[in-house]
Amino acid sequence: MTVEAAMDRLEQRDVQMVLQIPADFSKQLQSPGQKGTLHYTINESNPAMVKNVMQGVLATITAQVNREAVANGVEVALKQAGMPTPQGQAMAKGISERVTADVKSIHPVSSFAIQMIPMMLILASYVGAMIMGLNFCPIFIRL
Repeated sequence: MTVEAAMDRLEQRDVQMVLQIPADFSKQLQSPGQKGTLHYTINESNPAMVKNVMQGVLATITAQVNREAVANGVEVALKQAGMPTPQGQAMAKGISERVTADVKSIHPVSSFAIQMIPMMLILASYVGAMIMGLNFCPIFIRL
């Protein structure tokens, strides 16, 4: 799927998040001192729970890819240098973060109150109907 098609589906809320992996991602990870970046786009006009779940998912994906990249980097470094394990572990601390997340949001919501207004309107009309029903109830009992 193309990026444009994925962004269109995100705009239409058919998908909740778009993850772009650059074409040179593995090349970035193989270069010493360079980090690979995963690009995420989230539609923030979705309900708060969906947005929070997507942020948790992107954190989990980034952490897992980072763990794999670090493990592969250490393995390659140990093979190339012929270093003993303790030195390899010290080297692993230096390359503990090889993958970063670039998160973009479309339709950002500035406050929690703005997201809650639709629910409050529905709740207010429901409560109003219940109170009105309670006020009419004594009339029907007397008949």
